[in-house]
Formats: sequence, structure tokens, C-alpha cells
Amino acid sequence: MTAGKVAVLFPGQGAYYQGALTNVLESFPEVRAVLEEIDAVSEKMLNERVSDNLTNGKARPLDELLADAPDLLQLAIYGISVAAFGALRGQGLRPEVLIGHSFGEIAALVSAGAFTAGEGAEIVCHRTAALRAAGVPDGGMAALSADAATARRILDLVGDADTVIAVENHAGQTVVSGGAAAVAKAGAVAAALGLAARPVKSPYPFHSPLLADAVSEFGARIRHLTGKPLELPVFSPILSRRYTDADDLTAALAGHLVQPVRFADAVRAVHAEGVTVFVESGALDALTTIARRVVGDTGLTAVPSLSPMSGIGAAITGLAEAGVLAPAEVDDVLHRVFAPDLDVVTFQRAWRANGARIIDLIRRELVDVAGTTAAGAVPLVGAAASPSFASPAIVPAPPVSALAAVAPVTGGGVTAGDANGRPTAVSGAAADGSASAVSAAPAAETAPAAAGSTPSRSQLLRELTSFYADALEYPSEVFDEDTDLEAELGVDSVKQTELLGRVGAQYGLPPRPADFKVGDHNTLGRIADLIIAA
Repeated sequence: MTAGKVAVLFPGQGAYYQGALTNVLESFPEVRAVLEEIDAVSEKMLNERVSDNLTNGKARPLDELLADAPDLLQLAIYGISVAAFGALRGQGLRPEVLIGHSFGEIAALVSAGAFTAGEGAEIVCHRTAALRAAGVPDGGMAALSADAATARRILDLVGDADTVIAVENHAGQTVVSGGAAAVAKAGAVAAALGLAARPVKSPYPFHSPLLADAVSEFGARIRHLTGKPLELPVFSPILSRRYTDADDLTAALAGHLVQPVRFADAVRAVHAEGVTVFVESGALDALTTIARRVVGDTGLTAVPSLSPMSGIGAAITGLAEAGVLAPAEVDDVLHRVFAPDLDVVTFQRAWRANGARIIDLIRRELVDVAGTTAAGAVPLVGAAASPSFASPAIVPAPPVSALAAVAPVTGGGVTAGDANGRPTAVSGAAADGSASAVSAAPAAETAPAAAGSTPSRSQLLRELTSFYADALEYPSEVFDEDTDLEAELGVDSVKQTELLGRVGAQYGLPPRPADFKVGDHNTLGRIADLIIAA
């Protein structure tokens, strides 16, 4: 297959979980460099190191940061995105375009070279300071399971000029923002129409007229940061176009506070230009899930970089399989092995177009060889192996890295990979192919209570949170009763069906009716209500 063009997506509000960079910091020097820059700004402007919430046991959950330290939360979301991109760039990712979702445009511009990581951190801190100084009225945001036209009709019924469509994510999700009471009314109207409405965990009603007074304050605070020419193209879902060298970047960022985000249109635009690989540079996988909803799964590769279910190692493996990673140190080896007579630029272009097909061919040849090798040979550990939910810490090394070792290897070592995608050697002592040599012991799952008397709803939610967190290997903090399992956590309908079956068996639920829809039970709150109703 031919590698497609790559877009990197930078998330906004909610893209955070405790210790998101814990298993990344030591393996990727680019991450440490980014966090050191951001920490210097954080300590100066917020009197606290942001990295403590990203890399160790001091990390606080999202709800706690949202309530007690919203400024730090914004800086953490930004830091995760920029650090993740640094790690991916270090592994050879060279995207055609970057796209920031709302607040994520700051990280996108930094990653494109317009600002340093430290300057971006200053912008984030000045943004929250400007919002605080403006005295923003009590507001809120809510995601409606409706298209933009339906959401607009709901807002017409509410009749509040300050409550508007803030974000168009896809045909099944539109975010509204404005006064708290009006947003609550919009949610109630949506519910009456049979549509889901979920509050967005955001400290301010972004992209609404309520932030108008903060625009000039924010612009004045960051005017001294003039920015540099972009090294990579950045498509703005707010401007509905790419940035140009003529744009006043700081003025644009200030104006974003009150302008809507047309993310679905941005995804469609770059897809029409040939982008088929979408990489999410940040915590969780909301944007890659949205990209799939917008353009469909056919011919699309969507890769979250920091999903708690898999981690950055799986992302690197997936990108290598897609033929879009070629680290410089690996390029040299591949160049010497496959095409020493080609100049470097021509080889890199050829590898980008055909690398995935070459990897697949070599893997199949190696599998054939492994099938006829005498007993005692080391089994192939390759990217074709699917990561287990029970052992996501063990993921295969990127095939490109494995290929780099093909030429010089003369002994019996076969390259595998650690949790962060770094190659590690499988020792000769493990040549018997025992499971312990290549995989971790399955994680114990906390099952829901056995069938019998139904516990209280609050107890049910605790049990379900524990069960789903264990089964999916997500931190429990990412779950609340309204978290959408697919839209927010990327749990597809097949996996949801499996887990619902296990829940049903544990709680003694009756057989599901013929018209039962898994999508109607896509939150823990709805699943708890299903159990209680039974």
C-alpha cells in the first residue's frame, strides 16, 4: 500500500488524565526538553511545576484541577500535546499539516515552529489570566448529540443571544456555549427531543460572546510574542483555512475566544487534499474518534498517541506500519541495505511511498521462515500482533526499527519493543518462546457484584467504574456517569457489546430484547439505570 498524507490533531478541553507522560518521560529526550521549558514558565507565572501532574504520583485528577487549579490544567493539556508531538517527531513523523481543536491551536502553532514551547506556555498563562481579569459571567458548555442545524434550532427555542454553537465536531455532536442557565435549558430541550446532552468540563464558556471582554486583554498581554514563520502548515478550524506568513498570530489567538470551531469542516478539507492518516498529539483519543466519524473508516488510519489503553509505543508501531515513520538513524541503515545507489532525498521519497508494502512483504517472509524453523527458535514478535487489553505495557517495536536490525544481525537476537516503542532485545534464554518472554501476565479485573440484590445507584457506579477501568485499562478518573464510551474514550460498539454481556451475566440481567441498541447504553450512568430497571 502507499503511505497517505499525515495530519496531526491537537486536542483542547478535557484532553488530560493523571500521569499522561509517566511512561514517556524517560524514553524520549524530546519530552523532557519540552517539560523543562514549560516548567520554567509555570513556576514563574503559576508558582507550580506542571510536570508534577504529568509524570509522577503527585498527579491530580481532572475534576480536582478543574475546580482548584484551572490555570494549571490548561497548561497541562498544552504541555501533553507539545511533548507528545516532540516524541513523535523524534521517531520520524513528518506530517503534511497540523490542526488544533480550539485551545489546541496554541500547541499546533508551537509544534509548527511559530513559538517556542516556553512562549506557548506564556500564551496559555496569559490566556487564563485575561479570562480571570475580564470577570466572565457564569457560563457553561454542553455537547449535544445533534448536528449543527438541530443544535441551532434548539438554541432558537432557548432564545439567549449569548448562548451559541461553539464547536461543530461531527454530524452527531455539536457543542454549545454560553450562560449557565441557558446551556442547561438547551440540554433540557435536547433531552425532551430524545437527544443526549453532556456538560463539557471546561473552566469558561469558550467560543461564546461572554468572553468578548477578554479578547482585547488577552491580545494586549501576548502582543510582544510576534511569532516566527511556520515550519509546517497549520490549518485552523476557526479561520477555516491555513495560516499564512501574513497572519498576526497573537491577534488571531485572541479572537479565537469568541469564534466558533468548525472542526468537521477542517477534517473534510484536509482529507480532500489526500490526508488519510490522522494522529492525535495529546491525551486520550477524542479527535481521532471524531475524524473517523467525519470521513469514515475506509482507507483511514487514526492513531491516538497517548491513549491509556495502549500508550505511545502502540502509536509508534501503528505509524511505522502505515509507512509514515522513518527516523534519521534508521533511514541511513535502510538506505544502505535497500538502495545505496539512490541519493538520500529520492530514497526517503520512495520509502514514504512504498515502505509499508516493503514492511508487510518482509514480515510475511519472516513468518514463513519462522514456521519452518527448528524447535527452539525465537518466535517473531512483530507489529502484526495486536496489543492485548490485559497487557498494554508490552507492545511490539516499530517494524521500521526492526528492519534496521536485519542487515547487521548475525546472532539469534530478535528485536521486540518496550511500552514506549523503544527496541529491546529478547534474550537467548527466552528462546523457548515461553509466554513470559514476550508478554506480561494478564491484569486482574475487578468484576461487578454477583447477581442478587441490586446495590444502590452510587454503589453500582463505583462497581461499574472499577470494572470498566480494569477491563479497558483506563485510569478510573476518566470515567464519570456521563462519559461517552465511544465518543470520548474510543470504545467501539463491539467492545461495548462484549462488556455489556459480562455486566449482564454478573448482575443477572434478562436476555436483551430484539430492538436493544448498544449505542443507547454508552455511559456508565445509562448502564447503571439499565441494571436498576431490570
